[in-house]
Amino acid sequence: MIATNGATARFLVDKGFPSIRRFLQAPRRWDRIERQVLKAAGAWLLHGRIGDVFDALVTGAAAKGTFVRISSPLLEGRVVRGFEGLDVGDTARVRLVAVDAEKSFIDFERA
Repeated sequence: MIATNGATARFLVDKGFPSIRRFLQAPRRWDRIERQVLKAAGAWLLHGRIGDVFDALVTGAAAKGTFVRISSPLLEGRVVRGFEGLDVGDTARVRLVAVDAEKSFIDFERA
């Protein structure tokens, strides 16, 4: 709803119509919800690309998991196999092994 209102306001301004905007600080949980929705959409987008190999950048490496970001499409997922030795900032080739849009999971293995 907020995104729609913002898009509508920008459209009206671009077309020369007056618009009123009210700026509020978004609740913290909205940011988390938005990230989950985007990740679920990303998982759905990749569902037909299992087995594809991507260039990736390691964005997180901790006890809870190693995470990478691919650039095309721009998405982040977890490396579930072959993550040993990867550290934040490393580049790697990864293969998409599984997605679950309902749980917002995007899983890779090191290629």
